[in-house]
This record gives sequence, structure tokens and C-alpha cells, in this order.
Amino acid sequence: CFAWAVTADRDTLKAEIQTGVSLLKERSEIFLREAAECGLEVYPYREGFFCTLKYEDPAFAAEMFQALMDNHIYTVRVNGGIRIALCSLPKAQAAGLARRIRAVQDQLAAER
Repeated sequence: CFAWAVTADRDTLKAEIQTGVSLLKERSEIFLREAAECGLEVYPYREGFFCTLKYEDPAFAAEMFQALMDNHIYTVRVNGGIRIALCSLPKAQAAGLARRIRAVQDQLAAER
């Protein structure tokens, strides 16, 4: 029960939370580093479960969303961009993801 965890076993709960926070930080560092290297534009990211790609053109964002789905990259459309759930990725899949997204973006832009 949650009440027991936060009172009787607080240290274990804190350690478990820190493990999750550290894992998210590692995933985000991988993704953001690669995004910067390949010129993939993202909104400012400090921490959290999601990173948002910046697409101000709603028509392009819609096409990009579908193109990512067609390439088995599952995202969520949001106003002004496309959200990537870093929380759902193993670290091994975070590596290379920004480059894969950029390749899809470049291909889509060339077709327009």
C-alpha cells in the first residue's frame, strides 16, 4: 500500500524514485545530444517524461506524425509540435532515435 511505502519504507521508495529519475535523465541526454548533432529542432527541455519536437507548420506536423508512424516511431501530436515519450524508451532505443526522426523529416521535406 502507498501509505506504508511512504512511511515505513521511505528509503526504499526514495531509492526507487531516484532510479527512475536517473534513467529518464540518461535517456533525455542521449536524445537531446543526438538531436543537436543532427539539427533536429526541439523545444527547451529541463526534465520530465516527454520531449517535444518543434513543428510550427500544422500541415507539416500532421504529415510528419504520419510519416513517423509509417516508420514505427510512435509519437503524440501536440500544438506546435510532436511529443516523444522518453519515458517509454529503453536506453538502447533512445540511441539513434533523433537521427531516425531527422531522416524521416528530411525525406518528407524533399517530397514536398
